[in-house]
Amino acid sequence: MTHLFRIKNVFIFRLQTYFYNFASYYTESKRNYNMKIRLIILSFLQFAIWGAYLTSMGGYLASVGIGANIGWFYSAQGFVSIFMPAIIGIAADRWVQAQKMLSFCHLVAALCMLTVGYLGMTYGENVTFGQLFPVYTVGIAFYMPTLALSNSVSYNALEKSGLDTVAEFPSIRIFGTIGFIVSMWIVDFTHCNIILAVFHKRGLGTADGGLLTHHA
Repeated sequence: MTHLFRIKNVFIFRLQTYFYNFASYYTESKRNYNMKIRLIILSFLQFAIWGAYLTSMGGYLASVGIGANIGWFYSAQGFVSIFMPAIIGIAADRWVQAQKMLSFCHLVAALCMLTVGYLGMTYGENVTFGQLFPVYTVGIAFYMPTLALSNSVSYNALEKSGLDTVAEFPSIRIFGTIGFIVSMWIVDFTHCNIILAVFHKRGLGTADGGLLTHHA
């Protein structure tokens, strides 16, 4: 009788252990799946922001009579990329969490680009280079560092979840390219001008920042 009682206890213990391990595995798998979905959305929005205005901006500038200054707008993007990612990166490493810095940069860029859109819609064809360029430059100065910050946030999230960054990150990052293409096609195929694209761009940026704030 004692022997049967021991066998029963061992069976119950092993059954409980099995269900506990299964529940833990299911919970962890679900958590990792949800985290990867959020990182995919992050990557998609991050580059959809860029695609929404990058290719359509030249056409808009030409349509409002400042086509001679198109080079300044595209050159500014390269110029701020020389030093702003380094400055923001140092701040993210030493004083502010990367995901919070990413949200902050998107918020500043969103405000600047919404201002550009407002100016363009308010003044129409009378808008000037002096009105658009300074605000646009500040906007991209805070947007360009987010390209590296979004990768850093994704790597950190994968490592904290115990996932292999080399194996998992490429399948997440590919959605950034998809986001860029889809956003660019929407703007081009619907014949949106840059004003609408800017609102689209910054709307995505604000959503991106909100997602990361929640993720923090």
